[in-house]
Amino acid sequence: MAQKKKTKKSSSFFTSLGFIVLIVTAVVFSALGAFGFFQKLDYRMYDLLLGLRREPKQSEKILFVNIDDESIQVIGEWPWSRDVIADCLLRIRELGAESVVFDVEYLSPSPRGVAPNAEENMDAAISAGRNDITDVINELSESVRRGFVSRSELPSVTKDMIADYIDPALSNMQADIASKIYRDNDDYFARTIQFFGNAWLTVNTRDVAITLSDEDKAYAQKRILLSNVTDAGGFIPRDNQYTSDEQYNGQKTGFFIDQRENRQLVGEMACGKRVLNMFCYSGGFSLYALQGKAEEVVSVDSSARALSLVEENVACNWGDSIAGGRHEGVVADAFEYLKGIAKGSFDLIVLDPPAFAKKRAAVRNALNGYRKLNALALERIAPGGLLFTYSCSQAVSPEEFRLTVLTAAVQSGRSVRILRQMRQASDHPISIYHPEGEYLKGLLLYVE
Repeated sequence: MAQKKKTKKSSSFFTSLGFIVLIVTAVVFSALGAFGFFQKLDYRMYDLLLGLRREPKQSEKILFVNIDDESIQVIGEWPWSRDVIADCLLRIRELGAESVVFDVEYLSPSPRGVAPNAEENMDAAISAGRNDITDVINELSESVRRGFVSRSELPSVTKDMIADYIDPALSNMQADIASKIYRDNDDYFARTIQFFGNAWLTVNTRDVAITLSDEDKAYAQKRILLSNVTDAGGFIPRDNQYTSDEQYNGQKTGFFIDQRENRQLVGEMACGKRVLNMFCYSGGFSLYALQGKAEEVVSVDSSARALSLVEENVACNWGDSIAGGRHEGVVADAFEYLKGIAKGSFDLIVLDPPAFAKKRAAVRNALNGYRKLNALALERIAPGGLLFTYSCSQAVSPEEFRLTVLTAAVQSGRSVRILRQMRQASDHPISIYHPEGEYLKGLLLYVE
């Protein structure tokens, strides 16, 4: 009996001790968590795994020149002045580079910089100005000495000499000093580009036109964009390249390179098909579909300016033929247009709307919009058709978007299969610590 009591007492003791250990452990782990211990450990493990992974094979013909911390410490904070960039261009040319691509727009004038030999130039300008002024004074002294100028005339002659000779000489010296101390970095940069011969710059005139002044527009057109940048491919529009807020009613500007791989997929599947590109903007999907030998392509956008961009891009690729009559642009509301077309009118439909939800509070309404849009497209696409549907709303998760499209499929009454799940191009990576970075979600659907 005594043995049983002892055992029970001992068991109670160990149970209490276990609870104490558990509580202490929880407190310790909580404290470590408060100081970011596990986060730091997670980061170290992540770095270790990255170090162990096999490096992908890179082309020996392409070199990415990045601005590292050491460069920042030596040269200074980014952005660097254009003379520094020009010097870098010269150096890589000397090292054997055949082509160079800048991912920075150089359309606005930059501040003037200091010439590399400014001190020597300044001394030379001062010396030249001093010599000019000394020559004038010596000439006056010689005229007085020889009696060409009387002492009574000296004050008047001196006054005229200062106004006619010395003041202009001082102005010329000042201008000479300024021109030799300061360097036009844009001119130096432009001449360096010309010397390199095969340099490519990011140019987005429609984007910057909204904010640039008229002076800046003229500067960009004359100095950088048109005069000094070679455009053998004809990618830079030469006429009507600037638009105002009143003229342009679209949501954004740009080519949206994150859809590059998805456009290519559309081109691969468009052969012989009737294609509808909704929310077309500048017609990226339309161009790829036409290139892929689509039978017919219809581009729809609510902005007339956007449709003019599509027509310009089509004309740039196929001339005045407008892709042999295979393309049509329509200015219309997307929902109303889809309601008005006959069922079976298109074999391939692209839905790439703007972000319906830019913050979490708007997700509910956004999902409702995606559901209605996809239901309309699914109801009207031809049997055996392909639907490319996307969401670029960061606040909408891939799971929410997929469920919404599922709801639209049920509502349409069509049998739908997912052929591929799509996202932004591979040069738009997603941080594992920032899942919202997977902002672009897409589904390729086969509709029976």
